Amino acid sequence: MLQGSSLDSVQEALRLLELVPRSAQNRDRLLDDQAQALLWLYICTLESKLEKLQSIERVQRAKAQGLKNLDDFEPNDLNYEGRLLEDRFLYDGISFNLATETALSKSLDDAFALWKQLLVTPGVLAMRSPEQTVASLQLLAALYKLMAKPLQAMESYLLVRALCSALGDSLGMAGALCQVTKLLLQLECPSYAQLFLEETESCLQKADSSDDSYLLLQQTCLLLRSQLCCVNRRIEEGLTLLLGVLQNPALQRITKVWYLLRAHVLQLVTVYLSLPPACLSLELRQCIFVQGWKTPETALTEAYKLFRSIILLLMGSDVLGCQTTASDVQFVDYGDNLLLKWQVLADMLACSEQLVALLSRLKVVCNAKAFCLEAVKLTMKLQAIRWCTSFLVLKAQLELQQSELELSHFDLQQALFLLESDTEFRASEKQKGQTKILPRKGKREGKKPQDSVSEPPREEEGFLKGPALEFVATVSGLEKADALTASPELKPKRRKRLAFLTHPAACPCCLCSDLALSALCLRWLLSCAQGELAAGCVAEGLDLIHAMLPRCAAVATRFAAVLRDKLWGGSVGRDLPALELLDDLVVAGYATLALQNLASPRLAEELQTGLTFLASCRPHLPSLEVSRASLLLAKAMAAIFRLASIDSLTASLLALGPVSCPC
Repeated sequence: MLQGSSLDSVQEALRLLELVPRSAQNRDRLLDDQAQALLWLYICTLESKLEKLQSIERVQRAKAQGLKNLDDFEPNDLNYEGRLLEDRFLYDGISFNLATETALSKSLDDAFALWKQLLVTPGVLAMRSPEQTVASLQLLAALYKLMAKPLQAMESYLLVRALCSALGDSLGMAGALCQVTKLLLQLECPSYAQLFLEETESCLQKADSSDDSYLLLQQTCLLLRSQLCCVNRRIEEGLTLLLGVLQNPALQRITKVWYLLRAHVLQLVTVYLSLPPACLSLELRQCIFVQGWKTPETALTEAYKLFRSIILLLMGSDVLGCQTTASDVQFVDYGDNLLLKWQVLADMLACSEQLVALLSRLKVVCNAKAFCLEAVKLTMKLQAIRWCTSFLVLKAQLELQQSELELSHFDLQQALFLLESDTEFRASEKQKGQTKILPRKGKREGKKPQDSVSEPPREEEGFLKGPALEFVATVSGLEKADALTASPELKPKRRKRLAFLTHPAACPCCLCSDLALSALCLRWLLSCAQGELAAGCVAEGLDLIHAMLPRCAAVATRFAAVLRDKLWGGSVGRDLPALELLDDLVVAGYATLALQNLASPRLAEELQTGLTFLASCRPHLPSLEVSRASLLLAKAMAAIFRLASIDSLTASLLALGPVSCPC
């Protein structure tokens, strides 16, 4: 079915549902029907936008191919590989921001609210089809995960658990709880992940072991248990579980769901191979080598390829910007495929983020940039603002590694536009008049006739305008003679900064009240600070880091309470979890401070604080080792400077000769 007709049908269904009289007998069914229609309104809108953006990209790709000429290729250019990656149309795709995301996701949020209202009462409700509602709730959760809204995704999976419990579906409960456990591990909340994994294993014990999905869920649970062991420093136990899953013959099955599990297994192999030698001995590491995986980057690259191949099977090549071939196969969007494609898109973006960060640490910047640019393009098509912002910040860091300060700053400004812009995209927000399906042909409501006379094109308002007077420095009388032949001096443009840091800790705005956005803002601030330091603006960079560090602690504390309330219904008696999502950011901040403050009297205090915090962190975060090296380097350099200053003082005293004591 064409997306336009799908949208029309869903909108008409919603209109008709509003006309149905409400009663106690049909309340549950109507709420469920309305939520289903709102969910499909969001899906059809997203598919329609995706199809439109793919067609635009095809046109831009053809245009870019036509613009290529011999001047673009300079064999002697040291930046030749980097130039090949440039996409002159890349930022044209940023036609969305937080305001447009809110408008786009309104129907999804409304469906979520209706289902929460419906399922607040335990038991089987008078729905048209409870099994269909379970499938729709799984779709809802997958879409929230794709939007990088983990709290809403977890709540959706808890609704799946509640409905499956009422239906007596133990496998359905186990599947939903598996997803909640995964999200908690992604948020670095192992204490709650442990509780939900135990409940998952309990559900699995009650399930029918002859069911096709039982073995898949069983292996997924073992994988999550292995990941939890790694986080909790039980490395040998976790590695044994991982090797058991890796060696299971079922992992070689040629089906999409087993491909997906294999990709997740390889992601965990990457985590184990990235552990420092103090945590994973050479003998234990050899057990992974025997399975054919020698380095973290080879395992993670293979996982990325598996995610990518599943996307190509489910959605075709256009969504990834590949050239379409004659053998390109498009799977039909129904059943498991419909749910799986949104799940795999989210998983692939998470894998891309890990791969870019890993290659960046290994200084393989050109490859990292290629993966990053591909991910940026995909997020633009999906209008996934949180993912897009994350990859723009990563790209800014890659540009900084290559000393491209202006390009790094430009990427940060693009990310800032996504987070704080109040620009209205009228073309994308204003829908054409809603079309209602009528029994008579030729009647369409809401469609206005086009004007026969179009307006003549206006001149651009900014044409022939010079710089604003506030940026032009005035010339004093003594300088007028020299200034006659000189160009006006322009004041440096003040760089925009996130207003996030100026908000109070309990601010209810969209940036402060959203876990993913708060984390993105803090990562943006650290990248911005590192850019300022690289540009020589030391005071500004250090001020940003000093302001960022306490905010990380405040964000972690705030959302630990939010997480407890979401998962346990505001149970005050349950302990707050340790939310360690920002630990790597805090350590990176201390490492940057230490390297910049070698001559500062505060160095010893900051070094001690950074090393103490680092010792409390869990070992599975690979970026921690880079920060550890930076902190130890700063400590060593400070010791050398201290010894050098003592030697210098001693030499000065010896040069003065013996000191005579007065008798």
